[in-house]
Amino acid sequence: MRTNQLFTHEVINNYADAAGLIDVNYFAHCVQIVADNNRPTSDEKNNTRRKPRNVAIDWLMYFIDTELKYQDHPGFYATNKQVINWDRSHGGQLEKVLDIVEKYIIDERNEA
Repeated sequence: MRTNQLFTHEVINNYADAAGLIDVNYFAHCVQIVADNNRPTSDEKNNTRRKPRNVAIDWLMYFIDTELKYQDHPGFYATNKQVINWDRSHGGQLEKVLDIVEKYIIDERNEA
């Protein structure tokens, strides 16, 4: 497995408009769908030993890694540092995505 910041940023930028803004609700929804459709990641939302924020971060990273594979970069993975670098240079948009995903996880736990 290898990593490449340009590939990671390319994946995230595919969800951004010309101004570099992502629709945080849509992006969060995509993260949730991909994570919910994978048994190991989906099971983590009910693991109350883990903080919801940490599960949300794992889901985001899993989503980006999945997108890398589907966008002709198999064998590559994203690092936290690469994702943080993108987020810092784009006004903290991924933090807002994480807020939405975290709320979803908390709501799912409360329903269980």
